[in-house]
Amino acid sequence: MQGITRNAIADPGLLGINSGAGLALICGYAFSKSIHYSSILLLSLAGACLASILVFSLSYHPRKGFEQLRLVLSGAMVTTLLTAIGQGLTIYLNLTNAVIGWQAGGLLGTNWKMLQIIVPFILLGLLLAQLFSHQLTILSLNETVAKGLGQRTTQITLFFLSIVLLLSAAAVALVGSLALVGLIIPHFVKTISGKNYQKILPLTMLAGALFLLICDFAASHMVGLPLSSIISLVTLPVFLWLMRKGAFYER
Repeated sequence: MQGITRNAIADPGLLGINSGAGLALICGYAFSKSIHYSSILLLSLAGACLASILVFSLSYHPRKGFEQLRLVLSGAMVTTLLTAIGQGLTIYLNLTNAVIGWQAGGLLGTNWKMLQIIVPFILLGLLLAQLFSHQLTILSLNETVAKGLGQRTTQITLFFLSIVLLLSAAAVALVGSLALVGLIIPHFVKTISGKNYQKILPLTMLAGALFLLICDFAASHMVGLPLSSIISLVTLPVFLWLMRKGAFYER
C-alpha cells in the first residue's frame, strides 16, 4: 500500500479498507448468524473494494490528481464513518454475540476448514506481489521515472491495489481488523532492507507473522486482553514515536 501510493503512512486500516471489509461482514451477519467461510471472504472483499473506491474518489482532485494529504484525510474520514455505522448496526440489530469475537481479533476462533478456504487466497496474493515486486519498486520511486522506464503506471497501480484488497479482505475475514500492523512492520523492515520491494515483501511477511503470533500468545496466555487491544498498545506508541522523530516525512 505504501509503495503504490508513495505514502509512508498508507495502511489498509487507516485508509478505510479494513473498516469497509468489517462493515460488509456485519451486514452479512445481519441477514444470517451463520455464514459460510467463502461467503465471509467474498463479503470482506466486496466491502474493501467499495471502501477503497470511496476513499480514492474523495481524495482525487481534477487538476492535481491524488494528493497525499487528501488521501490520508479521506481515509480517516471513511474509516470513522464505516466504523460508526458498523457499531450502530451491531447494537441496533443485537449482533454483539455474533461479531464480538471477530471484532476483538485473534487466531483463537480460526479452524482448519477456515484456513483451507481463506489461506490459498492469501498465498496467491503474496505470490503475485513477490513475482512483480520489481515493478512495485520502480512504481514506488517516482511516477515520472516509472513512465520513463516504460512502465504502465495506471495498470500496475490497479494490479497491486487489487492484491492489497484481496490480502486485506482475507486478513480481516481470518483474524479481524488489526490496527497499524501494516504500517509499523513495513517501516522497520525498510530500515533494514532499503527500498527494494524484492526484499521488503518477504521480510515483511515473516516479521508480520512473527509479531502477530507473539501478540496473540501474550493476549491469550499472559494478560487476557483481546488481540486488537494488545496490538494497539504496542503499535500506537511506536507510531507516535516515529511521527515525533519525523520518520514518515518525505526526505
